[in-house]
Amino acid sequence: MMENRTESPMLSLISGSLPNNNKQGEALESTLQQLLEKNTALTTQLEKALVKISRLRKQRGVLLDVIVKVNTNDEAYHDDDENDEDVDDDIDISSDLSDDEESRIIEPIEPVSKRRKVNHSQQPKRQRGTKPIQVPKDESGNYIFPVQIGRTLLLSLGTIIPNENFYNQNYIFPVGYSIQRTYKSMVNEDSFTNYTCSIEKDPFDKPIFCIQAEDAPDIIIQKNTPTAAWSEVLKRSNELRKKEFKNTVSGPEYYGLSFATIKKMIQELPGAEECVGYQWVDI
Repeated sequence: MMENRTESPMLSLISGSLPNNNKQGEALESTLQQLLEKNTALTTQLEKALVKISRLRKQRGVLLDVIVKVNTNDEAYHDDDENDEDVDDDIDISSDLSDDEESRIIEPIEPVSKRRKVNHSQQPKRQRGTKPIQVPKDESGNYIFPVQIGRTLLLSLGTIIPNENFYNQNYIFPVGYSIQRTYKSMVNEDSFTNYTCSIEKDPFDKPIFCIQAEDAPDIIIQKNTPTAAWSEVLKRSNELRKKEFKNTVSGPEYYGLSFATIKKMIQELPGAEECVGYQWVDI
């Protein structure tokens, strides 16, 4: 006798749904695999990006060092003979200088007659490797300011005072002379700024070399030599960056006074020929 078996409705429902569940599982597994592959790809890209960022940071540091060296060496228009000329040209900036923003070194500039005897029969010295640029003039024959010379912007030539306090054997210091140039900031370690360098006259008829930074207008450095003035700038700049940096600085060069173009322009000013003892430069 055969027994009749009747399949329950619940079992039929479960059996019918198994193929659908398998398809959904396969779809989920495929999606998960795709997400894992994308995650792996993104992780690889992230690692490459981090390596690139690290490399760019190193390149940025190298470029900043290059910029500092370029600004330290400065313009291509400098006098090749300056190292053996002026006793005030080169000093060690690591020496103790006053931190007073408006203080002045009291040591006087020696008269030309005490510095070196001048042989007037000697031919004018020719600058080696330096050529003046052509500076435009107006209809009256006067120079048109400002004048861009390398990285230095000449704002004014000033007026020559034929007093031995305002010149020496190698340089003339016209009152009212003014230039602008770029150097490391004294207040922001991550930036450079423009410095305005000028020559003024004090109440005792002696030159005062003034430097003022664009990003620190309240700081006015005043010294009685251009080297002392720029040494103070370098000293403050290095202290800000916590650097023990020993080097020499040529104040006349940083003031642009050793550039062939500026030397030539100053020698053309009225009163230049009255500076007895100044070594005239044939440019």
